Amino acid sequence: MAYKQSDPALKLKVDLKPFEEGLEDWDVSPEPDNSTGKVASFLQNTGLLETLQSTVFNVSKVFNYNKKQVEDNTSRERRPLTDAEFREYLDSVGNLTRDTEFRMHVYQNGVEHSLRKVVWKHLLNVFPREFNGKKRFDYLTKKKEEYSKIRDEWKRLLDSDNCSENVKLVANMVRKDTLRTDRGHPLFSDDSSENVIRLFNLLVTYALTHPSLSYCQGMSDLASPLLLVLEDEAHAYICFCSLMRRLSQNFDLKGLVLNKKFEHLQLLLRRKDPEFFSYLKYQNADDLLFCYRWVLLELKREFPLDNVLTLLEVMWASIPPDYPNMMLGIRLSDLDYEKSSLYMKQANIKKNVLNTAYKKLKRKKLECQDIDGCRSMVEDVKAEEVVPKLPAPDEFGCENPFLLFLCLALLLQQKDVIIKKRMDYNEIAMHYDKFIRSNDVDSVLERARLEYSAYLREQQNGSKKV
Repeated sequence: MAYKQSDPALKLKVDLKPFEEGLEDWDVSPEPDNSTGKVASFLQNTGLLETLQSTVFNVSKVFNYNKKQVEDNTSRERRPLTDAEFREYLDSVGNLTRDTEFRMHVYQNGVEHSLRKVVWKHLLNVFPREFNGKKRFDYLTKKKEEYSKIRDEWKRLLDSDNCSENVKLVANMVRKDTLRTDRGHPLFSDDSSENVIRLFNLLVTYALTHPSLSYCQGMSDLASPLLLVLEDEAHAYICFCSLMRRLSQNFDLKGLVLNKKFEHLQLLLRRKDPEFFSYLKYQNADDLLFCYRWVLLELKREFPLDNVLTLLEVMWASIPPDYPNMMLGIRLSDLDYEKSSLYMKQANIKKNVLNTAYKKLKRKKLECQDIDGCRSMVEDVKAEEVVPKLPAPDEFGCENPFLLFLCLALLLQQKDVIIKKRMDYNEIAMHYDKFIRSNDVDSVLERARLEYSAYLREQQNGSKKV
């Protein structure tokens, strides 16, 4: 059954029409190289692999859970990282010397809200490695000044007679999205609120200083939690730039990375629950495109905003650190932007295209349905299949494997009711969409941790046999 983009189950259709005009195509940036093996190194060389398994297996050296505690893991109270506990991971001058244990603590327990504005900068790899407290302060001061300079440049331009239509177009696109982002939260409910203005400034600055990517719908969802926690526009922008070093590939119009993530999610569901996967296959829903928003935004919209903060920090803690260059730190603008002023570059600011990665994924599905034999593997859902093994951690999920286990937990929560009611594709999509911003973060995290730990143990046992 065909899935229509207008169905309420998909809230991320890219509507890039400005208030008056249409858009032309933008160019596509080069595809990042994802073959670095950072996840495998992070899990194995640092010993974090064994520590992560502590939620299921009694192998943790950091927390020393006994067997009874492991079995009762889903019901035990999790106590978020406190300021006193965070200081234990720092040396006398403020260096984060126990980064692995720090990240493991956050992965297991989350962070106290009052501490997030400090801890999130570490989880998002804002600081070069081995920066002490003073260096971090000076670094943020310098980056804040840099942000203010580039933000003020485009704001002056936007108010002048020299502003190009392209710059106005980007500003209109961003304004349209910021006015509908997290409207249910008090800090974003008023059109003229300080946080809505900050969100607009942050996103326009990023779009104009990163012309190879510019602005794409969904970026406002990634930025709003940063503003909510950090309460500082410049600091939120610095963290957003660091986050986009990893997530910019989600918005690449070729859709290669998103396509790979969906392939991995399909494989994960096939291995973990063949019955549910077979049912989805029978309903022509095995493409899992109703999960598109989940993967693109890393589940940001699937929980209440105040609760999703815990999910984000836990997920970030599961990803290997990727420290910026010691000399340059986090780049706040593209090299293309840095080569000349915005006044010179504004004519070349690229415009986005309506041919999004989602549409390419959808087209691939329709083409497969039209070609004889393309979907021959799914004609008989009862046929036994040899399911491939899950990829290694450095490949699985394009270096964020834990996200796939979070998606798996969300999928399986609704399995019984979907099969019982024999829902078709559209009904399945609309059913999951009913839970937008209302899923229970604690139960999803617990199930994802358990499944992820089991996966890591399988990977470790497999590597020992080779």
